[in-house]
Amino acid sequence: LLLLVGLAQLVKADKYYVYFSDKKGQELDPYEYFHPKAIERRIKNGIPLVQKSDLPVNPNYIAQIAELSDSLTVVSRWFNLVCIYANENAIESIEKLPYIDNVILAEPRKLLMAKKDSSLEITDEELLSIEYQLSSLGHELFKEKGLSGKEINIAVFDAGFTKADEHQGLSHLRIIKSYDFVQKDNDPFHGSSHGTSVLGNIGGRFKGKRLGMAPDANFLIARTERHFLEYASEEENWLAAAEWADRNGADIISSSLG
Repeated sequence: LLLLVGLAQLVKADKYYVYFSDKKGQELDPYEYFHPKAIERRIKNGIPLVQKSDLPVNPNYIAQIAELSDSLTVVSRWFNLVCIYANENAIESIEKLPYIDNVILAEPRKLLMAKKDSSLEITDEELLSIEYQLSSLGHELFKEKGLSGKEINIAVFDAGFTKADEHQGLSHLRIIKSYDFVQKDNDPFHGSSHGTSVLGNIGGRFKGKRLGMAPDANFLIARTERHFLEYASEEENWLAAAEWADRNGADIISSSLG
């Protein structure tokens, strides 16, 4: 039994961040890779259409790391890294590769979140609160200037968007992209209603009244959190979502997360 326990420890897979030293041979056509809004934002802000951080991670590096590791989760072009699960023997082999800059053991963290049930219904009392909220944000000035978020792309990161695709106060929203970075699929409309509330605060409309200042914006919806537990991997989900939002033309990221 002691021998088996020892062997299990030897092959135990931990999480690591593997940083590469270069992006040798990588090129990028910004007009094919980026959404037109991303190109527009860069030109408007005097940012080069292609920076080193935009170039993809070398696929040959990724393939070799994948062969040596147990699994690979997140690839980041901005940080030129991959997140992997691997045992110590594999890490020793990876560290010897000529294109490796650094290998860092990920800090294991898991925290329990507080839980608060919320309703998707809007009460008369809440409608009064919304009037006060809009007033405090300068709603009348927005109205005077004709500002409603039109032609602005807003990315919203949260723990979930339960029934946001069904709620009458959000039925007018134009959601142009959506992704669940926790479960790796295109359905973020579950997990938590907190993101639904945030969407309402930004762009909701109910019975002809604005609930937020940008009801005419375009939205990119990303679930990055597990809701009840806080894992370090949620930081990786956030990074992946930020790169996704940048590529797909977001002007603003709203990230209401703990």
